[in-house]
Amino acid sequence: MIEFVEALGEHAFLRGALLAGLLASVACGVVGSYVVARRISYIAGGIAHCVLGG
Repeated sequence: MIEFVEALGEHAFLRGALLAGLLASVACGVVGSYVVARRISYIAGGIAHCVLGG
C-alpha cells in the first residue's frame, strides 16, 4: 500500500489529478451542505441539468 501512495507522487500528472480531485471533493462537500441547508436542491438540480445539456 505504501508503494502505491509513493507512486502517486512520482508523476506530475498523477499528483495534479490527485490534488484536483481533493479540491473538487472539498468544494462539492461545502456547496452540497449549503444547498441542503438552504433547501434549494431543486434549483441546484435544475442548474445541473441545464449545464449538462439534458
